[in-house]
Amino acid sequence: MGRRSARQVKLPLYVQHFIDRHDHARFYFRRKGWPSAALPGLPWSPEFMAAYEAA
Repeated sequence: MGRRSARQVKLPLYVQHFIDRHDHARFYFRRKGWPSAALPGLPWSPEFMAAYEAA
């Protein structure tokens, strides 16, 4: 997933992303008052949404 394609995807609420030094997109659940959690996979995939719901 390149830099452009990560920006084109509408992310769920409280999900933030960044591109790491190896050019991989990383996604995190970040909400004030809640613990931060790394989210696996690509946005809206079943594995991503399961981790999002658990966070």
